[in-house]
Amino acid sequence: MSSDFRARYIKYNWVSDDERLLEKASELTEQLLGTYQRKPSKDFPTAFNVILTSIQVLHGYTSDYDLLIPTNNNLYSGKTRRNLTYTNEILTCLQWLINTGYLNKEDGVRTHQLHKRSKLFWLPSAYSVSTKLSDEPLAHPKTIYRNPLCSYVELRQDFVEKKQKVTRRIEIAEEQYVLNRAVIEQTNAVLKDYDSLMCDVDIQLGTQTVYPALTSMTRIFSRGDMKLGGRFYSSIQTMKSEARKYLRIDGDPVIEVDYSSIHPTMLYDYEQQLMNGDPYSIAGFARSDVKVAFNIMLNRNGGVSQTSAAKTIAEEIHCSREDAEALEKAIIEKHQTLSKYFNSDSGLGLQLKDSKLALYILRHFTHTLKRPIIMVHDSAIVSVRDTESLILTMKEAYETVIKDKHNRNTSFKAIKADSLEFTHELEELVLRGFEGTLEGGDYKKEYWDTCIDNNSSVSVPNSLDVSSYTRDSVDSLLL
Repeated sequence: MSSDFRARYIKYNWVSDDERLLEKASELTEQLLGTYQRKPSKDFPTAFNVILTSIQVLHGYTSDYDLLIPTNNNLYSGKTRRNLTYTNEILTCLQWLINTGYLNKEDGVRTHQLHKRSKLFWLPSAYSVSTKLSDEPLAHPKTIYRNPLCSYVELRQDFVEKKQKVTRRIEIAEEQYVLNRAVIEQTNAVLKDYDSLMCDVDIQLGTQTVYPALTSMTRIFSRGDMKLGGRFYSSIQTMKSEARKYLRIDGDPVIEVDYSSIHPTMLYDYEQQLMNGDPYSIAGFARSDVKVAFNIMLNRNGGVSQTSAAKTIAEEIHCSREDAEALEKAIIEKHQTLSKYFNSDSGLGLQLKDSKLALYILRHFTHTLKRPIIMVHDSAIVSVRDTESLILTMKEAYETVIKDKHNRNTSFKAIKADSLEFTHELEELVLRGFEGTLEGGDYKKEYWDTCIDNNSSVSVPNSLDVSSYTRDSVDSLLL
């Protein structure tokens, strides 16, 4: 299987109140109950609703790719249950859909490895969706919303089973809930309001509709500790960055803005030292390799003696052990100030900090500006007309979070942007928004409308569509 295979891992994150879909769920329920002599008191209508809606969001009933659907009992009950959306009713309905030919098995269970350094894991069987189930979408995109069983905050823990590490959702212990009640409640409130805001937003990728429900997020903490991780994840994040540039939000072209070199910048601020230029620029090495190695060194646990990450670096960037050792040495020499963070398992702690930035930005756009935004970890996608608001919010978020943590003033300027090419008029307007030099008539809606109207929707390359995912798409879809 290639790294960009055209198959999506099923998720049960959505339901719909569209009458057509409700009727179909009721029809299927009657057919299923007809196979029982004694009708069970199970909520099959809701289970079919979730399945039908999720198929539509992930597949569309018209696509030329399959769905990866697990039917392992252990995932739907007990301690090995994947999450609360995996119910016994869902499994019963799935098995019946398969047995009756509504879902057709196209490929069996197999192992898959995203890249050389990643672990092998099992993928479930792939199924195509029969036109007997439906040959067109059953629900209007704006009638689709988050499955109430999906929690906005999840805690994950690593376990070793059959000599392999597996990561599973665990319940948040009462002690951790009490200690982190404010964080949990604030996250729940922001993400719930965010879903309400985004459900009325029209998102397009060329001529294709992107379901607003794909933007719904979950905040995930790691290793059974709510002080580690905490990043926000959504299904839309698996779309390739090149494809994201072609998105339109309510008809407007978009700009994606992110914090440049966010983790090294944070670390230099923590040490109250100035960062000398681009942290990933080292003579004799490709910038991309330096960035990968730097982040490996932040995330790797080298124990008390902080042992070398050269072996891992060599595997990841496909170089010799000697070259990896030279690169690691060069990074340590360039960033002597940060030496205590390398090979010390600092990554998840830093992710907690950048997740606080994301929460700040989300809260401001959702509660104050009431403007649509799509977060991709430490980057954000907005309509071009919101460029200035986003830049100001990102700077304010960084300065507030770091000042609150370190009790000092911080001025953050390392922000970069990516977008399609625009007409000269719109490009100048966006640039002034980025620089904070808009004035007077620049803020008039009519002026923005005119500039945007002169930038008609650009055709999306055939290689990029709503099914274009990064090589880490399977890992992301499992979240």
